[in-house]
Amino acid sequence: MPCLPPADELAQIRDDLRRLKIREAVLRRAVLDDPSLREGTQARVVVRVQKRREIDLAQLPSEIVKDGRYWRIEDTPLLLIEHHGGTR
Repeated sequence: MPCLPPADELAQIRDDLRRLKIREAVLRRAVLDDPSLREGTQARVVVRVQKRREIDLAQLPSEIVKDGRYWRIEDTPLLLIEHHGGTR
């Protein structure tokens, strides 16, 4: 990869990741729908079901949902890519 400015390299990596996630979703659906596709020459797909608990916020009493003592706000850095001039 040529020496790119960090902003350009990050934008390029995110574009690659977006394409790969789309391809992964297509392949995931295919192997879930057709078990015969799960065996390859170099890899095998193993499907397991995992359970996880979630809170259904719609079922909580409104006095809990509205009470700030039950909530925590955290700041997380978010990097947005803005393309300008030229090609992507």
